[in-house]
Amino acid sequence: MGLRVNLFLSITLSLFWQGQAIAASAEPRSEGRDEYKDAVNAISQSGWADYEKLRSSLDDYPLAIYLDYYKLSKNVQQVRPAEAQRFLSLSEDSPLPNRFLAVYLTRAGKDRRWQDFLSVMPEEPNSIELKCYYFRAKLLCHLYGGASRAAPRRVNEHCLVLLNPSPVYKP
Repeated sequence: MGLRVNLFLSITLSLFWQGQAIAASAEPRSEGRDEYKDAVNAISQSGWADYEKLRSSLDDYPLAIYLDYYKLSKNVQQVRPAEAQRFLSLSEDSPLPNRFLAVYLTRAGKDRRWQDFLSVMPEEPNSIELKCYYFRAKLLCHLYGGASRAAPRRVNEHCLVLLNPSPVYKP
């Protein structure tokens, strides 16, 4: 009987201390959660000064990289290549690099920021839309020498609007 009681007490105390450790580690996250929500609200309202104050206190918060993603995506037309590459590097262990890359490259292509596009994506992308921008950037930056010959035929057909924005109407 004494052995069972000791075993029961040992297990109970062990579970109690584990529960205390989990609760103690959860407290900072719940504090950070409110600041995180406030930072998201600041981004959505373009309150950049408030955002910067809140963001600096969230460096250790596990979702802080998402704040950076929201901020950069909201102002993607102002993001320089070095800043984009830094974010891609910092977020490589999350699903965010591919999302951000698609947003950034599409905006750089639409804005005809060809050097920015190629600085962040020096290799041919997978997406048809991004391939169109990529080959146009290569052609216009004189880095590729004959982008239309190198591009696969099916990409050329999809890129006609991008490569020739003012097609001549032939009845």
